Amino acid sequence: MFSLRKLVHMGGVLFVPLAMYNRYLALGMAILGIGAFFVLELVKRKLDPKLAGLVYRKGEMSGTATEPLAYLLAITLLLAISLLFMPEACDAAIIVLTLGDGVATLAGRAIGGPKLPCTKKTWSGMLAGIIIAGSAGYFVAGPIALVGAAGGMIAEAYAGRGDNCLTAIAAFLCMAAAAVITG
Repeated sequence: MFSLRKLVHMGGVLFVPLAMYNRYLALGMAILGIGAFFVLELVKRKLDPKLAGLVYRKGEMSGTATEPLAYLLAITLLLAISLLFMPEACDAAIIVLTLGDGVATLAGRAIGGPKLPCTKKTWSGMLAGIIIAGSAGYFVAGPIALVGAAGGMIAEAYAGRGDNCLTAIAAFLCMAAAAVITG
């Protein structure tokens, strides 16, 4: 099932072209997104349950929705880092977090197949995420995006509930290491 939540998650990839146009504007929009998150957190219990169910998981209605917050914080952190260091790798890490993670979920559910060792995630989902994120990231960061996609999607497959931050961090660190190694 394709949800509004997954659409919003994958729509975060739009921060990349915005950042390529103006990094400060993209960072400002991400900060505004965090502000909107907190406003929504304050009013979510007053929302119609059907409407709230489009973006919130069941357990998130009674407490703070930490995963969407981690997602926004990861994007904001990458955009802030991009002002000083490896902007293309930061952009590609955002692609891994948004498109790679989203495609992995959709492909894993649609295709299924064998599970990765020690997790409920599938090989098909992880490989789809690597292919899509690596391909899209290649246009932004070159060959290091392939390394970042692989590292980020492996982290996503094993991270559990903290996957949003860990996927982005792993993708960025793998690309930074690849850039240092390849000179």
